Amino acid sequence: MSAENEMKSALKKGYLRTVGFLNFLSQARWFDWGVMAAILTVFLCEAYSHIDYHGLWGDEAYAAHLAMQKIPEIFHVIALVRDAPFYLLFLHFWIKVFGVSLVSIRSISVLCSAATLMLIYIFCKKNINRQTGFFACLLYIRSTFEIHYAVETRSYAMIGLFIMTALCLMFSLAHRPNWKTAVALGFIYALIVYTHYVAVLALVTQGIAAYVLMGKYGVRFFRFYILSGIVCVALVLPWLPNILKLVAAPGESWQSIPDMGQVNDLLRFYFFNDYHKFVLAIWYSAISLLVIVLANRKMLSWHYLGVFFILAVAPVALDYFISFKAPMFVMRYMMYALVGLFLFLGYLFSLIPISPALKVLVAIISAFIFLPGAEGLGAYSNEDWQIIVPLAKAERQLHDASESKIIIFPPYKCESFSYYWDRKIFEGPDLYKPLREQNIYGVNYPAELKQYMDPLPKEIIFINASPADFVFKKLDSAYATSKHINSYTGVNIAIYR
Repeated sequence: MSAENEMKSALKKGYLRTVGFLNFLSQARWFDWGVMAAILTVFLCEAYSHIDYHGLWGDEAYAAHLAMQKIPEIFHVIALVRDAPFYLLFLHFWIKVFGVSLVSIRSISVLCSAATLMLIYIFCKKNINRQTGFFACLLYIRSTFEIHYAVETRSYAMIGLFIMTALCLMFSLAHRPNWKTAVALGFIYALIVYTHYVAVLALVTQGIAAYVLMGKYGVRFFRFYILSGIVCVALVLPWLPNILKLVAAPGESWQSIPDMGQVNDLLRFYFFNDYHKFVLAIWYSAISLLVIVLANRKMLSWHYLGVFFILAVAPVALDYFISFKAPMFVMRYMMYALVGLFLFLGYLFSLIPISPALKVLVAIISAFIFLPGAEGLGAYSNEDWQIIVPLAKAERQLHDASESKIIIFPPYKCESFSYYWDRKIFEGPDLYKPLREQNIYGVNYPAELKQYMDPLPKEIIFINASPADFVFKKLDSAYATSKHINSYTGVNIAIYR
């Protein structure tokens, strides 16, 4: 035998031993626990190492401050704004136990995202295959978009957990139709509505997916699924008037009718902050599907592939078209669709007829080389109040508070400001009054600014997190000197003397 043939034979034997060893491992009882533990460890390390990569910004500060109020006050406020109650109530009791530190209040989202990861793997192992679960989880932990909202004090990670739980229950109902699972699914659906109103589109999407699954599992499954819908409606019905009166027409809210620019932004951020990766995913899906149909057709379930496609695409499409009547086309509102996308891509990759060991190796290397993960979080940074407020404090200490005023635009940013200025003020029921006592004011209109400039103080420290041309114009004309200090994430501080 030639040296070349001997080398090929050795490589082949080594490869077979490796594959055999991996097959042996996959039969071990602890194998799935080991895989889940590894995935979870990587995700938690990424999340907690970046949990303070930006300051507590407007929406987070609003949620935390409102959650610390008494429960009747929470319900009074959410009856006037477009917030669902469940997350705020959960955050209320969470803060009572764990406090209002940045790590504490953001940990709710971290833990919800971690639980979602585990459910993805368990769901795929039970209903599809292990490879789909592993590849989908790998895409999840390398998605900067998912990690960003896993470290934010908002309801989006919790919605993702509930929707993944609902998907698990829907497939469990398909395999074993019974009223207990149907009632549990209806309860989770109601929780989704009570967590974020726009997430009702997820229920519509899963309803379409259930109809597709009826072709595989029969009419009996769909009848029990309808029962889950009835349970959901019964639980949501008492709160329905509050939901309907908050539906805004074009021009009645900060949201606008969507255009193609917003669609392109959504595709770019969903696909790892790179539009080219969206194009690559289209080509990958088409070629993979062709290879699978030609070489591995018996393994392909069109029902499952269709369901995952619906879960990924339908929420975005529904939101887009509904937004022409009631604008709500906001990327983070639809982030739960990413799980459908990851399942779709993972399922296709799992069926490509090459060695599982090679696929896993290629997937891990590609994910950690080409996908941004937590390293891409800078693209999603919000507002670094933890940088701006110390600058304002240092400047204020140089002057008497009576001679120096701090102006904040827009006024609701006072919540973020007070979190870093004085935690006791932030935790109080009315933070605006104690701020005013320290000559700190939120400004929304020119008339308010005129009031705070009469008489003209020796110094004004102006902080803005939104364009405020009318304020700058007024201050520039009133003061001889100014100094601007900018943060890289959009909060600006200007000192006028």
